[in-house]
Amino acid sequence: MGKLQAIKFKKANGGLGRTTAATDNVSMIVIAMSIAGSSLVYGQAKELLEAKDAEVFGITEAFDANNKTLAYHHISENFRLAPESTLFILPVEANTTIQSKIAVTLTALKKNRSIKGIGFAGFTNDLSTLTDELDAIQADLVSEAAKEGIDLDYVILEGKGTAEPILINDLEDLALNQAPNISLVIAQDRDIAALDPAYSKYAAVGAKLGMINVRNVAENIGSVNIEKKPLDSLSFDTYPLTSSAAGRFVNVGISTGQTMDELTNVQIVALNKKKYIFAAQYEAEADFYFSNSPTCVTEASDYCYIERNRTWNKAKRLINRTLLPKVKSKVPKDPSTGFVKTTTISNWETLLEKALDQMVNADEISGYSLNLDAQQYPDESTPFKIQCSLVAHGIVHEFEVELGLTNKI
Repeated sequence: MGKLQAIKFKKANGGLGRTTAATDNVSMIVIAMSIAGSSLVYGQAKELLEAKDAEVFGITEAFDANNKTLAYHHISENFRLAPESTLFILPVEANTTIQSKIAVTLTALKKNRSIKGIGFAGFTNDLSTLTDELDAIQADLVSEAAKEGIDLDYVILEGKGTAEPILINDLEDLALNQAPNISLVIAQDRDIAALDPAYSKYAAVGAKLGMINVRNVAENIGSVNIEKKPLDSLSFDTYPLTSSAAGRFVNVGISTGQTMDELTNVQIVALNKKKYIFAAQYEAEADFYFSNSPTCVTEASDYCYIERNRTWNKAKRLINRTLLPKVKSKVPKDPSTGFVKTTTISNWETLLEKALDQMVNADEISGYSLNLDAQQYPDESTPFKIQCSLVAHGIVHEFEVELGLTNKI
């Protein structure tokens, strides 16, 4: 039966202020490996939500043993430490350099734009040559990806040890490079390295990805505790690499073949100063943690730590998503001046504040400033200029406590 209509309802959305799920912890591991016995295809990235997903493609501990690779190990380490992350695996042919596979990596990134960072493992490059290639990797991978609108928060390289022993004093100073998005890990779980001579010089790329993926974008990768722990770690006040139950990072060293017990405090300071990422213990602490989150660039750079790049890139993505719908839209003018109307400026400013407030509320930045000057004449040849500054969180690397005794307060 037809009826007269008096009142219309429209379901409103957005009043609760909910946002879409964050995709900060999505990474890809590019592994030079044999794919014999698996259903993987060279150059095709596959998405994994847990280690068991790799088993569907035939990547298991037995696969690693049969092919002398650590593909499953790196994958399982990421998910051990970051069980809620997403990891893509991109297999490439074994015994090739990173540079020769950058084009394949770029193709995979274009098809999977949610990826925020990359780890490279299993390649022939080692510490004798890799440090000379960092700037080229920054230019050929990170900069080229940026031209496609893909901003990589980080690129983790496996700093394999050399066939001949290398002294810490002879390691190159990575701060002399111009690679602000590249980091080199030399941490090694010696129990894994001992499984096969083929693994003796490996570095823990999978664990590094996991420790990035479990953290807020503003957290240092070497932090002793983290802000949002996996459920099985909620009762602990630290979040180490070490897991006695899993038998991981109990016996720790670096990819040069040395154990951490063999290194002096002076050598550890030297490694840290030269920006290598390793795993070590704190005084009176049995567990191991990553040393820091440096990138291969001078300390004077604003982007000399992974968390700074992650923070900047996240803000860029939010701003881009906010402003893109306004591109080529009409811009009302103040008829008396010809400048952009203040109501339009206020609208743009409100939209940007709403986007950046997400980062403030998530405790990813301390604050921000915006400046949208209305006295502009935007057209095809003149962009509308906006100034934005983020107040990045600081990181406390150590405490200095003056402790004494007294007779009374």
